[in-house]
Amino acid sequence: MVHFIGYIKAWISSFYFRKGIKFLEKEHYQDAILFFNTAGKYHDPLYFEGKVFDTSARGHCYYHLNEFENAEIDFINVLDNEPQNINALFGMYAIEKDPDKQIKYMEKVLIKEPQNFPAINNIGLAHSQKENYPEALKHLEQALAIEPKMAFAHNNIGFVYHKLGETEKGMTHINRSLELDPNNSYAYKNKAIILLDKGEKDEAIQLLIKANALGYENRYGQEVNELLNKLNP
Repeated sequence: MVHFIGYIKAWISSFYFRKGIKFLEKEHYQDAILFFNTAGKYHDPLYFEGKVFDTSARGHCYYHLNEFENAEIDFINVLDNEPQNINALFGMYAIEKDPDKQIKYMEKVLIKEPQNFPAINNIGLAHSQKENYPEALKHLEQALAIEPKMAFAHNNIGFVYHKLGETEKGMTHINRSLELDPNNSYAYKNKAIILLDKGEKDEAIQLLIKANALGYENRYGQEVNELLNKLNP
């Protein structure tokens, strides 16, 4: 009887968890959180051999709602019990601002999945933020060797090539990024920065406006607005 009750609770928990995932994929984060909360209530660690409820998906919802403290609590809760949980490690990478700590989170991903190209890309991006462009280039080339159609890797490596003095090569990669993902607001921002460095202010402003229209501020912060305010005081 106890086993049967555990089975029913596990089925209910899984049902609500799958519902939550569907709402997460649709970017309906508040609705997803409600389903994940219900799934957690029915999760029975005894039935799952002591495994605690995986709150990393809910953490990603909180992250997208800019509730970073709640997101971090969920990610850490998972990592305390499962140190190599991929979703939680990516979540902590997104929250963390220190590039060195970001790299460590992604290196833990690669211990479990050595060919995880988003993690390799993220390590390259973190090195780029540290202005260690040769090291960034090495990782971004590796990511693209695994997945040549990864739009964000093309964007990141394009910016790195520009910083290394190979601007035309960089622009080629950023344009390729936009071919693969026309809504990539980060690529529009990077392309605008390159054009500004080339003295093409008017076109750069238009690209920055487009980056904002595609949601750059909500996803990445105020950098585009700050650039626009400097260009149009």
